[in-house]
Amino acid sequence: MSRPTIDKGILLQGIVALLEEEVADIRIGFEEARRTSIESPGRMQSRYDTMGVEAAWVADGLAKNLKSKIESLARLRQLRLPPAPLKGCVGAVVGVGTPEGSESIYFILPGGGGQTVQPSEKGAPVVIVTPGSPAGKALIGKEVGDEVIVGADSGPKSISWML
Repeated sequence: MSRPTIDKGILLQGIVALLEEEVADIRIGFEEARRTSIESPGRMQSRYDTMGVEAAWVADGLAKNLKSKIESLARLRQLRLPPAPLKGCVGAVVGVGTPEGSESIYFILPGGGGQTVQPSEKGAPVVIVTPGSPAGKALIGKEVGDEVIVGADSGPKSISWML
């Protein structure tokens, strides 16, 4: 399989932009839930009136999610990408393929796991994995030619290239 031309810096900027959008959306939801929680009447209007409590729970969950996303953004902004790693590591873009020719591309990053970015209109999508994820664990420390299993429903695949 051929090694594509992918600019890791541009890819990283795209991930940071996606996370910034998520943070903005989560912040809006958090503020709304917090406001609803504060503005709800102190005393329940009926035994089924739990809106204030539920809004507080939602605000708490969103606050935790917001904190996690902000921490991921900070880690990504501080990341120095390795120029040409020989083994899978944080900052590596890894091409994994089958003998039949199908290929998946993974970008190992300390945050933003689960996101998918399209480097170009013609390019294959790139899936972001973190070192703690099952796919990230499978790729860390591996070299071109090593067999890995990424994905619950897939068999062994071979690392075909690394950037």
